[in-house]
Order: sequence, then structure tokens, then C-alpha cells
Amino acid sequence: MWMRIFVSLLVFGPYLIFLKYILLPWSYSDEDDSVEKSTFLSPLVFFFLHLCMSTFLVGMIFSNYMLSCLVDPGGVPQGWKPDTPLGLNGKEHKYCQKCLSYKPERAHHCRSCDKCQIRMDHHCVWISNCVGLYNHKYFILFLFYVVCAILYAAVVVVLRFLQLIKHFSPAMLNFGQIITFAIFACLILPIGLAVGALFFWQLSLLVNNMTTIENEERERSIYIKRKSKKTTAERQLESAEDKKEHDDNKNYYDLGTSIENLRAIMGRDQWFWLLPTKPNLSEDGLNWRKAQV
Repeated sequence: MWMRIFVSLLVFGPYLIFLKYILLPWSYSDEDDSVEKSTFLSPLVFFFLHLCMSTFLVGMIFSNYMLSCLVDPGGVPQGWKPDTPLGLNGKEHKYCQKCLSYKPERAHHCRSCDKCQIRMDHHCVWISNCVGLYNHKYFILFLFYVVCAILYAAVVVVLRFLQLIKHFSPAMLNFGQIITFAIFACLILPIGLAVGALFFWQLSLLVNNMTTIENEERERSIYIKRKSKKTTAERQLESAEDKKEHDDNKNYYDLGTSIENLRAIMGRDQWFWLLPTKPNLSEDGLNWRKAQV
């Protein structure tokens, strides 16, 4: 609860400061006549357009954030049992000793939520929830609109800053605007860089239909096999071992194209990918389409 309140303050606090100390002074400023002299953009229209843009971005950020927090990522149904005796790559199905039930492919037990989640990506402390099959779309949209909002604010703030420097005079000094520039430079930009890196990382996984946990397991497996010492007999079977390593680390859930992989999480209706709507998924989280093996 407290984390959600804190994130909400991080969303709405800079938004209100941006309106009061950047947009409002700029819309009726006398030091720059670019707005007033425009034949198509009056100060009122200038302020209204930016108000609509900033409010839309903040609304999308907050709505997707709350959906990420509140939507159940997808728990394994109680008493679920696999249809086949063997699972992926001929291995036995995983059994959760804490939930005392079988786990479908791509499901993992979350210690924070104390239950198994289908297609679990990771547990995020910022949303106090797991990122799973049913809320992954909202999480990626939350990151996307945070990046868009910070890029938009960066352009507006930099233009305003350059305008103030161009028409600088001691009478123009405004403590509120100085604090706004300082907050943006010291807080908003670093957050934007961190969120941007997380967004592109998550996007790179989505276009390959892979979760954070699956990627970590794959990287760990490759690292262990490369560091393990081989005997003479094992070296003689190196080609066979390389083939087995390739099979073990293959991404069986890659559907062949980035669009198909994105549809697995964002939904089959591409027109609604950028909206906080319930994704029309083709998978139930218990059975998955796989690449040809």
C-alpha cells in the first residue's frame, strides 16, 4: 500500500509542478512573443494543447500502474495436473513442494505472493505484485508511457530553459522554476534513464517470447556449462555435448516473429496494444504453443 502511494506521488507530484511552474508561466510570459505572434496558436490554445498531452500521459501512466498492481497475474488452478506424464523436452513435470501441486510450464513459485504464478516474469516491489500472464501488458505499458512522458517533459523543460536564458533578466528569477529545473535534472532524468533501460530490456524479452526468469535460467545454464571442467572422455564427446546444450537452452516458446511473440502478451488485437484494455490472449497459461523441435 505504501509503495503504491509513493509511486502515485512520483506520478502526480511532478505533473502538478510541471503545470504550475512550466506551462502556466510560459503560456502568458511576456519575455517571449513566439506564442503571442503566432497566427494559429494563442496562449490559451498553447496551454490547452500541452495540458491535454501531459494529462493524457499521466492518466495512462497511473491507470496502467494501478492495473499492474490490482490485476491478478494468474495463479495456478488448485488441483491442476498435467495431461501428459512428461513435460518439455521429455523431462518430468515440476512439482511445487510449498503449494503441494504440479506447476505448468513457465510457472514459478513466488515467495512474496506465496503461490505459483503462471508465466511468471518477476516479482516487482514497485507494484507489490508479480508480473505474470494477465498483467504483463499493463506493466509494459506503464513503463512505455513513463518513458514517453519523460521525453515529452524533457523537450518542454529544455525549450523553456533556453527561452529563459535568451531573455534573461533579474526580474525573471522565479524560485519555483529554479526548483523545477533542479528536480527535473536531479530526479526525473535519472528515473527516466532507469525506467527506459527496464522498458527496452522487457521489450527485448517480449519480442522473443521469453520471461526474465527464463532468460536468467538460460544464462546461468550456459555459464555453468562453460565453466565446468571436462574430462578426456567428455572432450571426445564435445560435439554431442554441444548439441545437448543447444537443445537445453533453446527457446521453445519463440513463435517465429516478433509480432506473434508480442501477441502472446499484448493480445491478438493490435489496435488495442497501447490502451489499458484487457488483452485478448490466445494462451491460457497452462498450455503453450511451441516452436518446432
